[in-house]
Amino acid sequence: MAWHHLWMLGALLVFLCLAQLIFNEVLLSFKCRHIPCPSGRIPFLGHALMLLRGNVWDTFRELSREHGNFFRMHVLGRVYIVMADPAYARHVLQTKAKNYRKDPGTYKVFDCLLGTGIVTSEGERWHRLRRELAPTFKLEILEEVASAALEITRNLFQTLDEAAASGTAVDMAEIFRKLTLQVISLAVLGVEPAESEREISNLYLPIIDGAC
Repeated sequence: MAWHHLWMLGALLVFLCLAQLIFNEVLLSFKCRHIPCPSGRIPFLGHALMLLRGNVWDTFRELSREHGNFFRMHVLGRVYIVMADPAYARHVLQTKAKNYRKDPGTYKVFDCLLGTGIVTSEGERWHRLRRELAPTFKLEILEEVASAALEITRNLFQTLDEAAASGTAVDMAEIFRKLTLQVISLAVLGVEPAESEREISNLYLPIIDGAC
C-alpha cells in the first residue's frame, strides 16, 4: 500500500509540473502573440529541434529572411526574441539598457573564460568595473586595432595565395573567426597571431561551438 501511495504521489507531482510548464508556455505565447513566430513548434520543446539541425546562425539567417528582423522562438518553455536590426540592438544595449537583464544561463557555458568580470556583471558592479577599465580603452586603441588588422590581413593574403596555388579549399568563416580573435589579441593583449592561434583560439572557439 505504501508503494502505491508513493507512486500516486509521484504521478501527481509529475502532472503538476507538466501543468505548470504548459500554463507558463501558454501565458508566454499570449503575451508575445504580436511577435512573429516560426512554424514547426513542438509542445514544451518548442523550436529546440530546429536549432539543433545544422549551424544555428544559418538557421537564424534563414528564419530572418522568412519572418523579418524581429521574431520569437520557443525553447524548453522559454521565449527568446531574435533581432537582426541595428536599431533594435541599440534599443536593448544602449537606449533602454536598464529595462533588460543578462540571462545567467546564456553566460554559464563561458564561466571558464569570463568569470565574474564586466561581461557577466550588471548594475553597480558593472559600473564600477567599467570605471576601472575606462583608462585602458582609450581612443588611441582604435589605431592599434587598425594596424593589427592590417598586419594580420597581410598574413591572411599569403595563406589564401598558397591555398589558391595548391588548389586547396578553405573555410572562410573559420578563417575570419580566428582572424577576429587574432586582431583583438594583438591590439588589446599584445599577443602575437601565432600565439593567439595556438592558445586563445584553441581555448575559446570550442566553447563557442559547444554553446551553438
